[in-house]
Amino acid sequence: MKRLCVALLLFFAAGPVRPDPLADSRGRLEEIQKRHEAELTAARERQFQQQQQLKQAQIDRDKALAAQRKQQLKLLDPSDPLGLKARAQLEEKNRKAEEEAARQQVMHKGVEYALASQTRWTLTEVDSPMTEHKLLSVVSEQRNDRGLVAFLQVKCEPTNFLPRVDFIATILDEQGEGVDISSSGKMIMGSSVYLVTRRYNDRDPEQAVVRFGEYDNQLILMSYGLFAHQKSEPIWTLLGDPHLEDLWRVMYEVTIPRERKIVIQLPIWNESVHQVVNYCQSLAMP
Repeated sequence: MKRLCVALLLFFAAGPVRPDPLADSRGRLEEIQKRHEAELTAARERQFQQQQQLKQAQIDRDKALAAQRKQQLKLLDPSDPLGLKARAQLEEKNRKAEEEAARQQVMHKGVEYALASQTRWTLTEVDSPMTEHKLLSVVSEQRNDRGLVAFLQVKCEPTNFLPRVDFIATILDEQGEGVDISSSGKMIMGSSVYLVTRRYNDRDPEQAVVRFGEYDNQLILMSYGLFAHQKSEPIWTLLGDPHLEDLWRVMYEVTIPRERKIVIQLPIWNESVHQVVNYCQSLAMP
């Protein structure tokens, strides 16, 4: 009994047990980390499923093309007065089949690169105060080890004449302050431009010029007008630049004053990026 009384006295003297705030913080951090890992796993699974579907689609197209070529041998008869018409029809089918095969190849490479680039894009959607359309955009933040940050935005401009999708980069330092690059700009065709190194798909890197945006640390990397039943057209660019549909990867190296550089990745077939492009194209008048 004496020992019990002593134990009770020690218990009440110690007071109530207080929660450990450090343990609560660790628990919250673990919960956030688990949620992030689950989201990343789900994204990888979606990308893997899409890759498998693309591979199967390629196999099916190859089989269909082989069957079509066999059919050509039966239909094409030079002695037949209708042979020219049949030949023209088959040539048109072949052209469409080759275009579709090329499109699927671009899509396949684009999905693979989007996964390998490990860039994260966040989709935003707001109602336009001036039109009945929504304003869609995606943003991404890409950093390097030299204290530079590229804040990227892909946005749809639903103009009445021609919907346009813009790819914009805003250059910041690691504290989030703008880096003024206007002193290195040039004037071409009445517009202020900046010299960069650009790489399309598997092409060799090349020198290119891009326009300044609204601010002295903002560059419009690409801008495309979108149509309903034909390929997109680059806006304010040089002849020979590819259509947006033919791109699966674009990379830019931007040199900042004092010889600092940052590499920017644009995975065109990232799920969120392509959602903005598809939505913008759906607004094009037929």
